[in-house]
Amino acid sequence: MDALHIRNADAIGEANAAAKASDEPDIAVSAARTLAMANDFDSASALLAKNAGISGILGKQYPAAERFLAGLRAMSRRKGDSAIAALTDSYRLEPDPETAYYLAQAQMAEAQWTEAEATLDNLLKSKGAILMDGVPSLIPLAEYKLAKCYERLGNQAQAESLRGVVRKLWDHADPELRNFLNM
Repeated sequence: MDALHIRNADAIGEANAAAKASDEPDIAVSAARTLAMANDFDSASALLAKNAGISGILGKQYPAAERFLAGLRAMSRRKGDSAIAALTDSYRLEPDPETAYYLAQAQMAEAQWTEAEATLDNLLKSKGAILMDGVPSLIPLAEYKLAKCYERLGNQAQAESLRGVVRKLWDHADPELRNFLNM
């Protein structure tokens, strides 16, 4: 959650603590993904490399994490096409809601509004899974981004309607997060 809300120092500390506290490869991969989301690409790469020998145990989760890291690194370098390709690969290997969220951001950065709209629509179809296993604030963040897509695609009424829903929901957010969406 901290990485999604751009509290990178907290996210890095938590990911490193989790990786140190456990020898489980799935924890290491999750920590590497978090480190990538917090823009600590070197630590994320090192953590994945440390666990490369047991990547077979993780199945598609390991290569999905490698592609996720590559996608976020490309985004940070403003290499949109590379970011979209890597995040699409990651999502195909492991359809993770956070991957979809970052894929949509990469698509938006490249003005691929129709593609980003489809990605966010697909993401929002998994609200139940997000609420059960993910970061619940991903839902209003995705809805906010979707409203931007609607606006860019010329659908002002749908954009404003969705912004109203997000605004109403976000009004009850944790005070630290309330200002995260500058609506």
